[in-house]
Formats: sequence, C-alpha cells, structure tokens
Amino acid sequence: MINLNITARHFKLTPDVVEYINKRVNRIERYFYQESFGNAVVTLEKNRYSVEIILHSGSASFKVRSESIDLYTAIDEVSDKLKRQVGKFKDRIRSARRKQQSPRSYEIQPEDLEKLNIQIDTLRLPKVINTQQYKVRGCSIREALEIVRDSKLKCYPFFNNATEKLSVLFLTAENECELLEIDF
Repeated sequence: MINLNITARHFKLTPDVVEYINKRVNRIERYFYQESFGNAVVTLEKNRYSVEIILHSGSASFKVRSESIDLYTAIDEVSDKLKRQVGKFKDRIRSARRKQQSPRSYEIQPEDLEKLNIQIDTLRLPKVINTQQYKVRGCSIREALEIVRDSKLKCYPFFNNATEKLSVLFLTAENECELLEIDF
C-alpha cells in the first residue's frame, strides 16, 4: 500500500474523498517493488479544484497535477497522469536493461582448439550447414507461437517480456513447440 499524506486547502475533506484518492492512487502500487510514499494536496480556488500528488519510490519521484471544476474528475485525471508517468519510467528501465543484456556469441576457432591440444576430429562436432540471422524483438510466448505457426519457421528467437530473458521457440517434428530460455 502506498503511504499517502492527504492535505486540503480552503475546504474540508470528507472521508469519502480521502478513501477515493487512496483507492485511485493505490492502483499503481503493483508497479513498485519498494515501499512508496507521497503527498497529495487538494486545493479549492475560485470554484476550481486542483489536485497535486508527489510520489516517491526508491530513487524515483513523480509529480503530477490536474485542475477541474469537479473534484472527482480532477482526482481521476491526476491518477491517470501518475499511472502514465510511472509506466513510462518502468519502460525506460526495461529498455535500459535490454540494452545491457545484449546477446553474446562466441566462435571456436581451430587455433583455440590447438592451444588446448584438442583435435577437431576427436570432438566429432557437427558441421554448420546453414546460418540464419534473426532480429530479436520483445513479445509474449503466445505471440511467438503464432509467429512460428504462421511463418512455418522451425525456430524463433525472441525476448520474452514476461521473464525478461532471451528465449528460443522450437517446432518439433511432431508439430509441438519447445521453449528454450537463455541465462547469461
């Protein structure tokens, strides 16, 4: 639950309004892993309500403000703005993590094997007969399944949005799918 301190200026807050503000603001609680706290200031000036919320969670701070003739409309607008701001912040964090977790590939060269006194014949490594490059994009497992089935690909690499891992979906000979998740 978000710890919210609510203050009214130039009018008296009713318990219903306090409950409504807490209900609307606590909808974004699922976006936070750390304890969140903040202040809400509700002001009445010249028959217009203005609602301002400042929310802190970890190192992030969010400030939103809205004005309206109706108090509940102003609360709805400010909570929607807060949700958008927090969502954009989370998207920026996710995209920064994805950039840091770029896939790495290593090629074994014959010189490397010679340094280890291993001959290629004794390893009995399969030969690479086909190479394909894929552009990896983020999607859900269901979307990846649809892409594999629609495009008749035998495999499809993608960034799994649910687990935030690089995954590969394989289509088996029995027309079933296998999922491989890659940890770095």
